[in-house]
Amino acid sequence: EAHRSTGRWFTSTDPDSDVANGLTSGIRIHPMSTQISGKTAAVVIVGFTIIIVVAFRHNEPKRQQRAQQEIATDQRENVEAIKQHHALIGMTAAQVRQSWGEPKRIIRTMDERHAYEEWIYGRSGKSASLYFIDGVFKSGTRD
Repeated sequence: EAHRSTGRWFTSTDPDSDVANGLTSGIRIHPMSTQISGKTAAVVIVGFTIIIVVAFRHNEPKRQQRAQQEIATDQRENVEAIKQHHALIGMTAAQVRQSWGEPKRIIRTMDERHAYEEWIYGRSGKSASLYFIDGVFKSGTRD
């Protein structure tokens, strides 16, 4: 082997090496410290935080644009459904009322977190129940 270790010092056993020729007196290996000062840690944390904030702010307009596009799509779908007298999951109570008209009966219940409504529609032997949570259509059944 070309080098021999003595603790943290390395010396060469190769007669042609720089160490053996006296050009250097050896290579000192310093153990790496994993500790950093509080000031350095603060600088690293602040720098990392700035990078994250910049990255999120850079993507914020794209997220807002996507959200606006989704809202516009939902609105178009809801308008079309109302014209065809359909109720879509996620419609408001007002939209369902526009689409289907007034229910025959409404059953209201509440708990500590939510208001629940069951709207019952019935025509010539057929009935349907629509279920709302906090004014938003969530599900329905037909007989």
